[in-house]
Amino acid sequence: MKKSFFWLFPLLISACQQKDHDTQQLDALTYTMDTVTVDAKGEILDVKRSLGNSGITNDQQFLYNFNLFDHHLEKIDLNKLELVHKTPFQKEGPNGAGNNMSSFQYLKQDLLLISSGFYKLKVFDLHGKAIQHISLIDQNWKGKVIQDAELCRKNLLIDQNLTKVLTLVTEEGLNTNHKAELALFDLDKHTVSRFDIDPEEKIKHYSLSSEDYTYLPPLIYFSIQNDLPVITHQFTNEIYWYDSAANQIQEVDYESHLTPNEVSTALHNRFGTTEELFEVFEKMNEQIRFGHLVYDPNSDRYFRFSFQTEFKEKSGREVTLLKPKTRRCT
Repeated sequence: MKKSFFWLFPLLISACQQKDHDTQQLDALTYTMDTVTVDAKGEILDVKRSLGNSGITNDQQFLYNFNLFDHHLEKIDLNKLELVHKTPFQKEGPNGAGNNMSSFQYLKQDLLLISSGFYKLKVFDLHGKAIQHISLIDQNWKGKVIQDAELCRKNLLIDQNLTKVLTLVTEEGLNTNHKAELALFDLDKHTVSRFDIDPEEKIKHYSLSSEDYTYLPPLIYFSIQNDLPVITHQFTNEIYWYDSAANQIQEVDYESHLTPNEVSTALHNRFGTTEELFEVFEKMNEQIRFGHLVYDPNSDRYFRFSFQTEFKEKSGREVTLLKPKTRRCT
């Protein structure tokens, strides 16, 4: 694994209060946030997953968003800020997008990659017709194939010819290895190769579990930014990206000057109760938490928000603050 460098500007958001010296350092970098209202033409738009199932056209004129409530593809005019139309997608059959969408990608060729469950993928046109079917657990795959305990959390097509799928593979649960890797599926050669994205096993260490069946892994962010497949997660500033030319993972090396580089790995990750687990989870969020890496083409810079949280005393805080969404395994 090689280390590389690119321009990155970390932005700090304090959940409760900002130290004076931090504010002074941030004066050199200003940004604004706008709230826009889209005319939905009487429809209910689906923004439940923070537009995680959406993509913007190459000319930046339209946003396509998949509505999981009514199984329609929404087309939104970004200049007029209005819904243009909705295209119905089937759930079942050869053109079915499935009932359990786990991954969505808008492709530059005006195509969509939709994953149903963890192992079945289809490429659709914008009219809802499936033009390519992919199974990640086909018995004909050769190489480091997917094992029974592994999940394909997110899938991205990374070449113009639609022949290479890069997949975030995880092993999760109370009694597992808590690992995360990238798997490259070559659809022409029908081969699978693997890449390590956790050389120091930090994802494994930040995966919290309790004896009363609560499991809380770190959020792993996997997306394409500036045509690069990029991998980050919420408790460290480490950035990895897949170099298709060299066919290897590159690490971006940088120091955070306003915040810690990562959450301490000295904390325990195995607990007797859920309550004990969330007490440590709060301590982790008090140290630092990182968001997605985002590329801004106008400035040719990468940005990443980070924040530190101050929690109320246990007796006075809300239950929703104590318990974020968790996975329970039985």
